[in-house]
Amino acid sequence: MVILGFWLRHHYPPERIRKMAADTLGARLGRQVEIADAQLSLLGGMVLKGIRVSEAPTFSAGTFVEVDSVRILPRLIPLLSRQIIVRSIELNRPRLTVRRSSEGIFNFDDLLTPPRQPSAQEKSAPTPVSWSKFLISRATLTEGEITYVDEKLPLTVVFSDLDTRISGFS
Repeated sequence: MVILGFWLRHHYPPERIRKMAADTLGARLGRQVEIADAQLSLLGGMVLKGIRVSEAPTFSAGTFVEVDSVRILPRLIPLLSRQIIVRSIELNRPRLTVRRSSEGIFNFDDLLTPPRQPSAQEKSAPTPVSWSKFLISRATLTEGEITYVDEKLPLTVVFSDLDTRISGFS
């Protein structure tokens, strides 16, 4: 177990994890993603700190989501068969801004469209993990905040100090 821990730290240093996570999220969302720090340990899972997701398409349009930290604890045995089964995911201080423009378009509408199909070159590249088998057993959110800005009405509503725990879903 100790040897595996050292192997993990050697092959997945914080900068590599941070870049992989930001690039993967950015590609899947079609938005810029910044992550300040990342850590990976065998028993502690993966911790991402200072996560920011831009409004579409870049941060020049604003920030859509900010999260102080995310801890992802996977089940270890399924990783051997390239499946991600998350025992728990914990979001600490997520802040989401939902915005409706004066034309009635929401700032998340682009996220509701189906993801683009990978090119032939992308399909032939080895995939490290099957995302179709990504399952989550428990999620916890602490000190969350949702800001709703309606430019059509005009109206701004803030929901703060949101705490929730969800289990038994995937």
